[in-house]
Amino acid sequence: MLNDKRKEELEILLRWASCADEKYYFNMAQDVFDEVLARDKNVFKPYVYQREIGFEEFRAEMAEKLSAIHLADEIHYMLADYNFDDNPWVIEQLIMNPACVSKGS
Repeated sequence: MLNDKRKEELEILLRWASCADEKYYFNMAQDVFDEVLARDKNVFKPYVYQREIGFEEFRAEMAEKLSAIHLADEIHYMLADYNFDDNPWVIEQLIMNPACVSKGS
């Protein structure tokens, strides 16, 4: 059973990882991005970080964090209510995680 703190950590990771395969904000002109950012800095925080460190670096960091999950319950929690139309990259990362592999019957 996951505690509330861990659930919150996983939800934040999922929110950030969902940005890892999205280039829309990464490729946006800085002045336009600044206007978008003014709407809600907290929502766009992952994109700010992505733009600071680079697209591939951000993607690699998110992949590393997703691969560090070692409990099937945590993967299940992350995917249970995930909008599968959002970002298939996140799903691919989680289903490739060894904790997601069936041990057989």
